[in-house]
Amino acid sequence: MLLYKLPIPKSMKKIQWPVLVAVIALFALLAYSRVSPGIGNSRYPSHPKQPFTEKTLNTEHVRNDAGGLSENIVPLAAFSQDQATVDMQVITINTPVSGNNLSASETVSITLKNQGTQPVKSLKVAFQIDQSIPVVETVTQMIDPGSTLLYSFATRANLSVPGSYAFKAFCMVNKDAVPANDTAFKTVVNLKL
Repeated sequence: MLLYKLPIPKSMKKIQWPVLVAVIALFALLAYSRVSPGIGNSRYPSHPKQPFTEKTLNTEHVRNDAGGLSENIVPLAAFSQDQATVDMQVITINTPVSGNNLSASETVSITLKNQGTQPVKSLKVAFQIDQSIPVVETVTQMIDPGSTLLYSFATRANLSVPGSYAFKAFCMVNKDAVPANDTAFKTVVNLKL
């Protein structure tokens, strides 16, 4: 064995060789388990189909197949192996769109998506222009898990004055597990001719 050919310092002559070999083997195992997820390290799943993750503060670093950290950092709320039971999302504000001579009666429409595992039977949706009071309406159409719904508000938006308008659209549903995805923003500009 290579260890017997090395010169032994006087301070180490009192240490039993089997103890020293065991300590070195333990350090090697600990170092290997930090590099290779799933071997001697319970923080990482050992199933090859599951992503390896390391949670720190409010972010989650997704490990690649080689065991190294990826470049992507996503909010913890956006990544979970367990899908939320109730999770409605406003994907986008579809209309109105910027243009010339917008009217006092512009349609506001949004796209909703059920990101949860349960159907949603009723929820509140709202839009707000700049700092005005939000317009709140109720959606009563069933939205199945994974499905999207294009919703047009009955209340119209007055964009007749030329300028820029900051739109905010959001949804409200009981027991929403991921409120971070409930809101969408858009700027609409009425251009002068």
